Amino acid sequence: MQLTSLTMGAVERSLDGISARHQAFANNIANINTPGYVKREVSFEHSLLEALDDAHRPSAGLYAVATGDGAEITASHNNPLLTWKPVTSQSSDGPQRLDGNRTSVESEMSSMAFNSIKFNAVSGVITKDYALLRTIAQAK
Repeated sequence: MQLTSLTMGAVERSLDGISARHQAFANNIANINTPGYVKREVSFEHSLLEALDDAHRPSAGLYAVATGDGAEITASHNNPLLTWKPVTSQSSDGPQRLDGNRTSVESEMSSMAFNSIKFNAVSGVITKDYALLRTIAQAK
């Protein structure tokens, strides 16, 4: 197991996406009474899977570099997961209130609770990996 493996990279990026989504929910709730506020949403699962697929390709990130003596060596490019970012967008979902706001506190709170469960589950993966490393390091 490597801490820089694709799996750990995907877990880290998942936590980034879940955190960004949680921030969007918090902003939506904070602006629940702001007339005309357009709620935000964060979608990242599909784009994260695409970045992970790109990183798993055998030729992903590889390119040829010419040396001074005419030879070529293969160098690696950055992992696509390192440059991946979750996308925040405006949402027009839900019924519009008279003040133009479409945010529902009940919907945002339930979504936030479910998002917290996801965060705890994904962060548990990292906790277990580090616990395993700690056990290996302490073995005599």
